[in-house]
Amino acid sequence: MMIIIADLNSSSQLIEDLAWPFNFDLSRADEDPSWIKLDPEVPFDVIAGESTGGVFLAYGTGDQDTLPILHATSEGQAGCVVKKLD
Repeated sequence: MMIIIADLNSSSQLIEDLAWPFNFDLSRADEDPSWIKLDPEVPFDVIAGESTGGVFLAYGTGDQDTLPILHATSEGQAGCVVKKLD
């Protein structure tokens, strides 16, 4: 089953499933993202956070449901967890 960002706020079961084991917490999306520095600089939207201070973000411009999702750690590392959908 494909999940899009719009699905996240409409399903409490989905939110619960992502919380464990992925530590994906929508309530942490509102935290200050000014510490995130991407190279190259590309617009992003934080969609969730996790308990160690990292965030999940939609990377790039365009339809948010098709953008790649990165996980950025508070230690300065980032990696793609969802590829761009065509």
